[in-house]
Amino acid sequence: MIKIISFRRLLNWYEQIDKKLIRRIRTIIYIAIALYLYSVINFVPFGSIIAKEKIENYLEQVYGGSGGKITPMYDVLNSNYDVHVSSLDRKIRIDLHHNKIDDESVMEDFEKEFQHDFRNLQQSQVGNIELKHAYLYTSIVANGRYSKDIYKLKTSQKLYLSVMNRNKIPENESKKNAAKITKDVIDKLGNKYNINSLQVIYTDKNGLFEIIIRDEKTITERKLLRHTSKMDRIGSEDENLLRELNK
Repeated sequence: MIKIISFRRLLNWYEQIDKKLIRRIRTIIYIAIALYLYSVINFVPFGSIIAKEKIENYLEQVYGGSGGKITPMYDVLNSNYDVHVSSLDRKIRIDLHHNKIDDESVMEDFEKEFQHDFRNLQQSQVGNIELKHAYLYTSIVANGRYSKDIYKLKTSQKLYLSVMNRNKIPENESKKNAAKITKDVIDKLGNKYNINSLQVIYTDKNGLFEIIIRDEKTITERKLLRHTSKMDRIGSEDENLLRELNK
């Protein structure tokens, strides 16, 4: 009898171990899947819930509310959550990975103001330096503190700029000129903007040069120079332009 009781206890013990082991294995699998999704597509666990709360908070402070239920939809390609706010007839996008909100209305207002300032820069430019075109992409830092005044919002802005230098300069001066002209443009735009990322295409007789900077607190001429590189692949249109600049 004693042996039978001991066997039953042993059997129960094994069953308990099996259940615990299965639960642990299941937990490990769930964690592995979450980490894989985060590393591959920047998927944030419970991201839809977090995105909903952050967007609702933003809408409440800036627009007085969403005017209805909102449902964030995950964009796998861009790793964002998108919301169409029907009461405002606009799209709000949030990037949880970088903690940024994109509001079409705010982006358009900043871009309109930027294009006005950039045209003034173009008109004031003298010599053989040509500011061809530019575009400003504005995101809002999702810090939970917002304002109806766009200039009181904490923003993160990316500048897209195209510059042409018709001066005949030696090749070793091209990168320096690209950095110097870019810094000059940023400085002349003033403190109205918070440009901490940029992509610049600079062209002179020596080729096309690209500057790419992402999410820097300060942008100096030295930093711009360090991130300047010559473009190896260019199109036929750019090749024709270089032939013209070298005449």
